[in-house]
Amino acid sequence: GDREVMVARELTKRHEQIFRGTVKEAREACRDSLSDAQEKAADTGKAQIPLKGEFTIVLGPVSNKRPKAGDTEANLEELQERIRTELLTETPPSTSQLSKVLSKEFGVPRKVIYSQILAMEDDADQPGSAGDAGG
Repeated sequence: GDREVMVARELTKRHEQIFRGTVKEAREACRDSLSDAQEKAADTGKAQIPLKGEFTIVLGPVSNKRPKAGDTEANLEELQERIRTELLTETPPSTSQLSKVLSKEFGVPRKVIYSQILAMEDDADQPGSAGDAGG
């Protein structure tokens, strides 16, 4: 939706047309040309991309937006649940391999995930760590 895109139609030809915007805006511009809304587009100033001829599409890089505070908490819980699930499999992956895979999946630094896995393994190895400590 928000990723930058450049759509070029009929490059190096007489009717060359270049559109720049977001993927969502490009989709709307194509949709407008399908709905025979040339008059409307001219009135509203919206760009149109006629769907005929040769096209070249260039996508911008994926943005690395930071998650919002609420999203981070939900992500942490989801990450911890995923670690638990992976550690409980019949043949769990190595800590290194698991941290590598989850780092890519969750967009969290590998070191952070590695530490989280070690902490969760330590908690699982200690009997009575769920609050049985006598006082």
